[in-house]
Formats: sequence, C-alpha cells, structure tokens
Amino acid sequence: MEKLPEPLIRLLEHAERTGGPVVADFRASASLQQDLIKWFHGDRKMARQFGAFGIDGKHALYALWFHRGVAPEQAPVVCLGADGDSTVVAGDVQSFLSLLAAGIEGEVHGLQAFRAWLKAELGLSPASDPAALMNKAQAAHPDLEAIVDEWSETNATEEGPSAEGWAPLRLPK
Repeated sequence: MEKLPEPLIRLLEHAERTGGPVVADFRASASLQQDLIKWFHGDRKMARQFGAFGIDGKHALYALWFHRGVAPEQAPVVCLGADGDSTVVAGDVQSFLSLLAAGIEGEVHGLQAFRAWLKAELGLSPASDPAALMNKAQAAHPDLEAIVDEWSETNATEEGPSAEGWAPLRLPK
C-alpha cells in the first residue's frame, strides 16, 4: 500500500501522544481495520477499499476510501455509521480535519486545543462553510450510500450467514 497522507500521519501521532479523544468524542487510531471488517460483516474484499483511522462516540468509523484505485493523498474521507448509514464527508484528509475543527456550537471538549494544534502543525483552519465543503466532496465522488446499499442487497440475507460465513445485514431504508 502507498504511504498515508502526511496530515493523517501527523493526526495519528498526535492522537497517540495525547492518549485520548482528539476533539469531542472523536478518536484517531491506526488499529481500526478489524472494526472496519466487522462493519462489513467479515467481507474483507469490500473492507479493502477503505483505510479506517477514526471512530466517534457513536461507534461510527471514519476512513479513507480508495475507490477506483485513488491514491491515499487524494482519497475522500467517509463516515460508516454504527447504524449502517454511510457517506462521503470530505474530499481529502485536510478537508476532514478542517471540518473536525469547525466543531459544533457550544462547548466541545478539546476543540480549542485541536484548533491550535491544527494551525501550528498543518497550517489549517476550521472550515468556514462545513456544509458546502461536504456537498462539494459528495458531488466529486461516487454515491457511497448507494454502493453500500447495493452491496448489502447483493450479499446479505435474512435467512442467515452468506456463503462466505459472515452474518446477515439489512440496512434500514
């Protein structure tokens, strides 16, 4: 596999140094690939399209998506939700970090420290228009939700495990 994007490497190093959530309930880790395989109910072929690097308090995974062989530095960041939903959230790691720094209104644990780290380490600022950044990323990449829905319909059954032995999955419509 090609080298990870430098901003992601720095985020993972930062998370390892701080030992807790990076900001709010978001944790970055280089050891989430098994969680990703579980998200795809053991389908390693499907999971190989992604490189998980983050998880939030609701157990949603954040990953690079290597669709159509895209290089890691150009890979979009996706969210694979604990309830089966999936979407492209950013066009690349830098955009994702800007979104993460944008935070939400109100008191967010670690937000100011994360913003300071992001500016000092990577020269990045919080996204000024998070919705526009997400919309642009979604428009530039395939419809992940449709792809995951098709995968689910093709591979999961209500009767039991697939021929490959992984548990059935039915995403809510």
